[in-house]
Amino acid sequence: MEEIGKIHYFTPSPNDNDLGSDYNYYMSLLPNDNDWACFTDRDAFFIQNNYITKIEKAVKDNSDAGLITCITNRVGERKQCYKERIDDNPNILAHYAIGKKLENIYTYTEIPHEISGFCMMVKKSVWQNVKFPAGLLGVDNEYSRMIIDAGYRIIRMDGLYMFHYYRLKQGRNNKEHLK
Repeated sequence: MEEIGKIHYFTPSPNDNDLGSDYNYYMSLLPNDNDWACFTDRDAFFIQNNYITKIEKAVKDNSDAGLITCITNRVGERKQCYKERIDDNPNILAHYAIGKKLENIYTYTEIPHEISGFCMMVKKSVWQNVKFPAGLLGVDNEYSRMIIDAGYRIIRMDGLYMFHYYRLKQGRNNKEHLK
């Protein structure tokens, strides 16, 4: 069995609106081919206390995956949403309760299509074969398509929940923060 490397956590926030280049930069910093990067959006956070344990287990259980993600409350791809629906509830305690429900779940679901990138875990050896495209909007969607096209699997951790603000007050279609 392959030795699992270290997991490095990053929240890229590019000044030049080139998120793909930021992803590539952080991936280049990983010292070993079996190390993983866990990228999260700056408006998302893990709500469960055992998130590190869940991530470590997911990496061990899915070391051949091209990309690993988790479940959230709000994102464009419904397969990444809890119960496959968008949750507009602003009460953080309600989201904490969902996290508690999922706390002891260590199962995984393969997602056979593009995903949203609020949480993406990528192994350095995979990145060496599939680099992130340049740009800001749609980089996550394009990268996940590239991962699938290269023959890798995208795995969702069914028991890891992140709260994602995702323009909760402004509306999902608002793009003011990108200007």
